[in-house]
Order: sequence, then C-alpha cells, then structure tokens
Amino acid sequence: MSIVLRGEKLVLRDITEADFQKLYYHYHEAEDREHLKWDGPYKSLTHQRFEKFTEDYIVIWR
Repeated sequence: MSIVLRGEKLVLRDITEADFQKLYYHYHEAEDREHLKWDGPYKSLTHQRFEKFTEDYIVIWR
C-alpha cells in the first residue's frame, strides 16, 4: 500500500529505489553530516558500498 500526503510545500511519500542514491550520499559522502549525530541509536557509522547500503534499505522498507 502506498501512502502520499501532499501539502503546499511538502509531499510525504513512501521511499522508492530512486531515493537510495540521495540517501547514500547524505550518509556516506556529504561533507556536512551533522544529522548523523542526532539520529539514534547513536552508533558510529561504518562506510558501506552503495550495493550493500541499498540491500540493507530494501530489507528495512519492505
């Protein structure tokens, strides 16, 4: 089941496989990754290959 909530400035929707590249960038490649300090469970993030990152997200979101 797909849920989409639309507002004037924001759309909330389910994650898609097209989103994985952007998520990977913000978790592993971006210079400013301050958000990771505030995202529990506060474990250190180990670098993953994109393929492994994508596999893990598919398991979580399906």
